[in-house]
Amino acid sequence: MLTISPSARVAQVLAEAGDDERHAIGPVLYRQTVRSVVAMGLPSIASFLLLTLYDLIDIFWLAKLGEAPVAAVTIFGAFLWVVTFQNQIDPDLVRLVGVGSVDLALADGTSLVPAVSQGIPVRYVATIYARFPNVVFADAAAGITTAADLEDRRIGIPGRFGSGWIMLQAILGSAGLTPEDATIIEYPDFGQLVGVQQGAVDAATGFVNNEPVRLELEGGDPVLIRVDDIVPLPGNGLIVGESTAAGKPGAVRAFIAATLRAMEDIIADPEAGLEAALVAVPELAPERDAQLAVLEATIETWESPLTDREGLGAIDPADWAATIDYLGTLDGDLVPNPVTVDQLISTEFLPQ
Repeated sequence: MLTISPSARVAQVLAEAGDDERHAIGPVLYRQTVRSVVAMGLPSIASFLLLTLYDLIDIFWLAKLGEAPVAAVTIFGAFLWVVTFQNQIDPDLVRLVGVGSVDLALADGTSLVPAVSQGIPVRYVATIYARFPNVVFADAAAGITTAADLEDRRIGIPGRFGSGWIMLQAILGSAGLTPEDATIIEYPDFGQLVGVQQGAVDAATGFVNNEPVRLELEGGDPVLIRVDDIVPLPGNGLIVGESTAAGKPGAVRAFIAATLRAMEDIIADPEAGLEAALVAVPELAPERDAQLAVLEATIETWESPLTDREGLGAIDPADWAATIDYLGTLDGDLVPNPVTVDQLISTEFLPQ
């Protein structure tokens, strides 16, 4: 409730007025207040009506292109917001989902285990990145092709946190190495790609659909070291709070179905998916070829032997069990309390 206290002068006038005068003043003040509030609100009302009209016209013309472009734009828009939000404050995003402030989110699977271990009631309900998107990459000229080649090398990272740091430790560990066996150079501004290009580092961590793609587009010859065959860490997927799952099961199920349908359509016709994305975000148009390369690299992460067998969105409980075991071996208090696979995932919302 909004409470407004009268100014000192208004309070004085009301105090000095008799009962009849106060009764007369009240309606006048009420009418003036209503007129003032309406006058202030009209610009906002008009702008929202125009925005709604714009969206309706946008969807009308998109619909003429077919169902796939409409689905692609809808999902792209949702993920664009979610991914931007997640990249900035992933732990806070998981908490917001847990308390029901956000219904669904695209979140890193390795962030979910610590969150649930701390009592945050969230579940992973659909896999989007069936292959773990974080990789170690280098230019072929550096002569790095295996985890063992990272010994005594300079490795660029954004920082000692998040899925990239977890992935790097797993890759090094597969060769009997630790971060102390390499020189770790931090790039808080996420500029490790430039470090590789300029020779300031020999390798770096990044996303398979980002830095390696850009390295190749700019004339490099990227080599990737992936974690999938070492520890099957869960990639980014859709998460939902337990209260939302219980209170809005139909909406959650529908959103997941629409998401997976859009992914299927984009896999079948990446060009159509890209065109729909360019309609939604026209600023990407000048870099169309680069954006297509990014999309194609992204599509590769959506599919795996598991999705070939069970369909997009499939969740493998065995991979989550292996992740819990691995995270428990890392230094620090990453997983402060025991957690089980059943506390982390739910497959009930996936298409049957």
